[in-house]
Amino acid sequence: MKKGFARCALSVLVVVSTHSIISATPIEFTFAGVGSGHLDGQSFDSAGFLIRLIADTSNIHTLDENINTLRGASTIHIDGIGDAKFTIPTRVFSNQSGDVFDPPSPCVGFSNDDPKDQGDDFVDLADRQLAGFRLSAPIGPITSDRIAAVDQFHATTSQGLLNFEQIDSVTFTASTSAAVIPLPRAVLSGAVLGGLVGAWGLVRRARARRRHELLTP
Repeated sequence: MKKGFARCALSVLVVVSTHSIISATPIEFTFAGVGSGHLDGQSFDSAGFLIRLIADTSNIHTLDENINTLRGASTIHIDGIGDAKFTIPTRVFSNQSGDVFDPPSPCVGFSNDDPKDQGDDFVDLADRQLAGFRLSAPIGPITSDRIAAVDQFHATTSQGLLNFEQIDSVTFTASTSAAVIPLPRAVLSGAVLGGLVGAWGLVRRARARRRHELLTP
């Protein structure tokens, strides 16, 4: 019977492990370029930078027929300065008729996602290759010198206040990959424990039925 319980417990563990992962469609957006500004009072001039934002395409929000947004966690690396995490809500967006450009053009951007700050854009770039891009598919790299909104780039980070004064061009990329998201350890542990308790209950009932069969004439 001990062996039977072990087999049952193992089955429960396999089932729990199978159901403890959630399929997801992650997407990574990058904005790479050269710019000048300050981070926590430390200046950088014509330094390479890389902004990365990780999100899930299932969370894409449609504002209207032209604009889509997607919130995600973001970081930045600045050559000669180091790495920092943005400590404000951030998002990427696509706009099929970006009217901040003359003439209006399909564009993407990296912006603040805090409603009280009215979602100020930090950096926008326009390129006709972005026509039809809605944030859900891979694209790029696309390099453009049609840049806007840099004067609004004031953001709090784990390393202090970051602001850009100038960005000449930006290379934008979106890439997707299949992945699974494991449940938090505490949740998984609870599920495993619950499964084992349930398995032991099944074993006890099987024993009771067997005893009843043996005692019944």
